Amino acid sequence: MFVHVDMDAFFVAVEELLNPALRGKAVAVGGSPDGRGVVASASYEARKFGVRSAMASYQARKICPQLIFVHPHFDEYANYSDAVAGILDRYSPDVRWSSIDEATVNLKGFDRLYGPVIGSAERIRAAIHKELHLSASIGVAQSYLMAKVASDYAKPQGLLFILPGHEESFLRPLPVRALPGVGEKLEKEFQEMGIHTIGELAAMPVELLQAVFGLHGLYLSKRAHGQDCEWHVPQSESKSISREVTLDEDTVDEERLASVLHLMVEKAANELRKTRRKAGTITLKIRYSDFRQVTRAVTLEKTTNLDEVIYRTAGRLLEQNRQRRVRIRLIGIHLSQFEPDTGQLELFPDLDEIKFRNLYEQMDTVRDRFGFDSLKTGSLLRF
Repeated sequence: MFVHVDMDAFFVAVEELLNPALRGKAVAVGGSPDGRGVVASASYEARKFGVRSAMASYQARKICPQLIFVHPHFDEYANYSDAVAGILDRYSPDVRWSSIDEATVNLKGFDRLYGPVIGSAERIRAAIHKELHLSASIGVAQSYLMAKVASDYAKPQGLLFILPGHEESFLRPLPVRALPGVGEKLEKEFQEMGIHTIGELAAMPVELLQAVFGLHGLYLSKRAHGQDCEWHVPQSESKSISREVTLDEDTVDEERLASVLHLMVEKAANELRKTRRKAGTITLKIRYSDFRQVTRAVTLEKTTNLDEVIYRTAGRLLEQNRQRRVRIRLIGIHLSQFEPDTGQLELFPDLDEIKFRNLYEQMDTVRDRFGFDSLKTGSLLRF
């Protein structure tokens, strides 16, 4: 059995512990509404007005004029998350974290040690409340997927147990957006097909879903029936390649950022060449220390799978869009709009391109034999 633990309005709850005067008020953790800030978390009092995470701060203030904005204290959130982890680790060595405030505890086979799983779930919730003065919503089910769904419907401060064998009947009347992995865009596609509930999705022929959504159609069908499955597309069938990293420390160091970006480009381009493809669109992703995220894309005149060309483009995007006064915590690269790499040379080939292609082919050969990290660029060795 699985126990899914989802902390209630986690960032706000921690801020209320730091400043009890905030309790019972409409509070949002995030950037200032006077700038380009974004809401990271909102209290349930604020949610009654329609304030949600990822909403622009100015928009949140507009729909809730009395909203109190609090600057985030990420170190404190991390400390409390570690404390929650300490409680969960008492019950199982297998704890899967989805985010800083959400985790699933695998309690299969632990009933002889702790008794019925519902009792363990209640003890976990009680320990979080007693020891940390925080509230959590708990979902219990036979699979990871259903435990996650259960916790969503237990909010706030509730505990919901979906009995084995009742997964499909529980899912059937729920809106299709309630299914993990279905976002706003996919929800709209379903609505255009006349699908509004998970039951209607489950009733669709799997062949039709695969024809429309590819391999995702198979996963969607399985999930609509309450079955666990990994949301994964094989490299050969993927429509994009992404590589990103969260830095050990937030930084504005230009050389460090450039080196990390180069490493991400090397990994992405290496995969492109392995799957014999070229990319036409390059997207840079940046997340700042205040959790504001920026993505910028460029479509090339000619597709490529060469590190040098991709890095040159991504480097320009980084330079054009980086805010020098705000530290960066995550940087990534996203490649899309693929064409097959036939290996055929152009009638009047670029000599520099031939030089780089030969270089990268040799590097790929070495990395295939001795591992990717067997070769590193000089700039990365400094870090």
